[in-house]
Amino acid sequence: MCNANSGRSLDASYLIEIHLSEGDVKEDHLLNYDIQIMDCPGITKCRELGDKVKAFCADSDVHVLIVNPKTVMSPEERDHFVEVGKRLPKPDIIVGFTQWDLSARERRPEEVKARHVDSIFEMLKELDVVNTREEAEERCFFYSGREALDLALGEEGFLVRGWEERFKTFQNFISKIEERATSAGITTKLNLNRDTCQEVLHQCIGSLSALEKRMQNKTSDFKNDIESIRSKLKSYDEKMAEFVKESKDLRTKALVTIDESISRCMAEVSDKMSQTLRINSDNDGFEEDQVHQYAERAILIWYRKILDEFQRATDKVCEDYSFYVRASYEKHMAMFPQDTPRAYLLDNQDEQEQPNSIPGSPIPRAALQRVLSGINVRPVWASFASTRRRLSSVETDAERNALIRGMAAATGVFFMHVRQWIRVSVEQKLERLTTKEKDFLICPPIRVKCREAVEIFCDNADGYYRETCIREVQEVLQTQKAKLEEKHSQMIQLSTDFVNLRAEADQIKCKDNSDDHMTE
Repeated sequence: MCNANSGRSLDASYLIEIHLSEGDVKEDHLLNYDIQIMDCPGITKCRELGDKVKAFCADSDVHVLIVNPKTVMSPEERDHFVEVGKRLPKPDIIVGFTQWDLSARERRPEEVKARHVDSIFEMLKELDVVNTREEAEERCFFYSGREALDLALGEEGFLVRGWEERFKTFQNFISKIEERATSAGITTKLNLNRDTCQEVLHQCIGSLSALEKRMQNKTSDFKNDIESIRSKLKSYDEKMAEFVKESKDLRTKALVTIDESISRCMAEVSDKMSQTLRINSDNDGFEEDQVHQYAERAILIWYRKILDEFQRATDKVCEDYSFYVRASYEKHMAMFPQDTPRAYLLDNQDEQEQPNSIPGSPIPRAALQRVLSGINVRPVWASFASTRRRLSSVETDAERNALIRGMAAATGVFFMHVRQWIRVSVEQKLERLTTKEKDFLICPPIRVKCREAVEIFCDNADGYYRETCIREVQEVLQTQKAKLEEKHSQMIQLSTDFVNLRAEADQIKCKDNSDDHMTE
């Protein structure tokens, strides 16, 4: 039609507008409404035109499908209505079967009609347009377009038997289109859409209520979890304070233990040195004038052994402290989920912090002189002097010779006694050393360095376990708390939004109910 009324050739995608005066149209005719009619040979005849039809008719008020009874609906046409059904709930579809005058030559035309109705019913039911076959049959019209056109123009063409029924069906077909496209049809359609919207609205309100309840429960769960984390953090602070207090007590005990170990080591080494002196003083190479050299060498050996014992005692005190603190850690932090740390040992310390050895300084010379004072050979020479005085007082040669022979015979025994006396003198001197003299002998800084080594280890061990507490327990709990608080805040915001949405839905529902009452 567009091409016929145009001065130039137009393709099939052009539209034409027809303007009629009010007098040319009956009062209740379809043309009184602002309607647009898309007439095409079919969406499968021309690809470009088919795309136009799909775009133009996607949300049309009424879809009229004209079908040739000798053919069936193509898959593309069926897919088109499926897409329409996705855009519009229950689309209004009317189906006209033209050229039905040719069915007069069929032996069983009713069977052919039934097959067409079954096919249309299947499609309309899939689109949720109808529920029963009778409803689908009311939307199917079997007529002859040629006969209807001849009768409308007043031309007497060739009419086939049964044309009266077909013409009446055509009139019903036109009336059905007018009914569905005019206000009555639109009202019915809008009422149907309104009912569908109300149903969807009720479903949305129900879904919103269910979601709101779930969100409230979830918000409550988050709140309870946050309170639980806060309670755990409070318990952590209490347990941490108890752990720190117990660590301080263990440190004090460790320092007392190292002092006791130093005194015990000195006594044990002193006993061992007495045995060493006893063995070494029987050596034939021992000379009486080497008393101080011998005693000094013995004391130096004693001194080195004491340092070794101090080192072992210090290491043991440190390791015992580490295991005791670890046991305290496990006791106080057992209620928190975590990986129990390994014991902090001397090997864990940095080289700069690790007391690998207790550095000793040489024994002060004044200390040696004080220890060795009173040990000398004067009593030996005094014994010889008394013998000489007795020899000079003898008047006869016989007595003098007898005394000299006695002195010579006792010389070997005498010097053996001298060695024993010197040994006993040194041994007794060492045994009689007071605690103050022993402290002075080993140098006071050594004891201080032992305590410092223990304190350094305790500081490092305490830092190790406290950092483990913070990393494995406190930071984990604080991270969990922060995440839960963020989720709780988001859930509160979502709950507020859902409350607003539900309020809007309730307003729409109330407004719709008031409109229904006004209509009644």
